[in-house]
Amino acid sequence: MLILLLLCLTSHGTSQPSQDCGGVTISGIKCTNDTECSQQKGMGWVCSNSPVTCPEYQTCIQGCHSDKDCNIGYKCDNTSKPHWKCKNFNAKI
Repeated sequence: MLILLLLCLTSHGTSQPSQDCGGVTISGIKCTNDTECSQQKGMGWVCSNSPVTCPEYQTCIQGCHSDKDCNIGYKCDNTSKPHWKCKNFNAKI
């Protein structure tokens, strides 16, 4: 019984980051919309809409939400995880 009580006390109130967190360059600039980020950092930077438990929540991150967030010749790759990234689909491998 004591073990269960200790487990409850040590886990109560803690929040684990979502699996949708991380894997991204964080600028440290707080934001509420993508325009704030692109104006300060340039194309390919957006305001993170990650869950509130993520360290990058409402912070400018390197990534995209649509093709308009990317430089000319790049498109927003919505298959990259955990965050979408601008990718040059015409580049030769």
